[in-house]
Amino acid sequence: MSTVLDTPTVAVRRAVEALRSGVPSADAIEVLGSAQPEARFDALCERIEATGSGHRPVGGLLLGGGSGTGKSHLLGHLWPSGR
Repeated sequence: MSTVLDTPTVAVRRAVEALRSGVPSADAIEVLGSAQPEARFDALCERIEATGSGHRPVGGLLLGGGSGTGKSHLLGHLWPSGR
């Protein structure tokens, strides 16, 4: 007899397996979120919107860290917030 797993259970299992294998995963990002402060990213987006198109760039955000420190995870978490 087979059991059909509900979607949240499947997403959590995929997130755990992605973290275990060390690959970026949308499921892991959704389940875990991010502990990083988003205020700097939000302020940068607001400055870009206030400047408008066709003007000089207003700055950027640099992410750095060794392998497995969560750079791709953070970018995946911030991606939906980008405007």
